[in-house]
Amino acid sequence: MRSFAVLLSLVACVALADNPCETKCNQQASDCMKTCAGDPKDASKPGESKRLMQCVGTCQQTTKQCKAACTPPPKP
Repeated sequence: MRSFAVLLSLVACVALADNPCETKCNQQASDCMKTCAGDPKDASKPGESKRLMQCVGTCQQTTKQCKAACTPPPKP
């Protein structure tokens, strides 16, 4: 149950965007999180929470890299 709450909070965090690039990153993050959730029937299986947390971590890293690419380089 804790893993599901973490997943929901992460989806909420990536839902806000300031520009089209970040919107694209947020959509990718949302899609990634949906794949992490999997089938609710599997939630009680042993090791499922560990798999979920690893999947969420991968989504976070991918989103972070995507958003970093949205930021223009500083002007000299």
